[in-house]
Amino acid sequence: MRIRIVSLLAALVVALAVPAASVRADPEGAGHTHAKPASKAPPKTAGGESVLTTKVTPATLQGEIVDPQCWIQHDGRGKAHTGCALSCAKSGQTLAFLDDKTGKLYQVLAPSHSADPNEPLYAWVGKPVIVKGDLMARGGMNAIVIKSVVADKATKQRP
Repeated sequence: MRIRIVSLLAALVVALAVPAASVRADPEGAGHTHAKPASKAPPKTAGGESVLTTKVTPATLQGEIVDPQCWIQHDGRGKAHTGCALSCAKSGQTLAFLDDKTGKLYQVLAPSHSADPNEPLYAWVGKPVIVKGDLMARGGMNAIVIKSVVADKATKQRP
C-alpha cells in the first residue's frame, strides 16, 4: 500500500512537470507579437508640466484653514486649535480649507508639484478667511489650489 501511494505521487509529479518542461521559450519572438501597452503617464505641455485631467472650477469661498486630521477626528478648529494645527502642518500634515457655507473640506494643493502647499497659509490657520482658488475633485476627494487669501472681517473668529 505504501509503495502504491509513493508510485502515485511520483506519477503525479512527473505528469505536472512534463507540460512545463515541454514549453519552449521563443527568444526571437518569431511569429508572435504583442502590442505595446498604452502609456499611463499623464500628458505633458511643451514645457514638460503635466496637463490636468480633472475639471477645474474657479471659486471664491469663505471659511477657515484647518488641520484636516484634527477637524475630522474631533472638530479641532478656531483660535484655540491654531497652535496644534500649525504644529501638525509643520510636521508634514497638509492643511485643508473648510468651507463655511457647504461644510466641505478641501485638501490644499500647491500651485506646482514641488512646492509646499502649507507655507503660504501658516499666518491664516484658525482664522476666518476668504479664499480665491481653483477647485478640483476626484475619487470622492475635494481639493483647492489657493490663489489668494484675505481676512474675512465680517465673520467672527471661533474661540
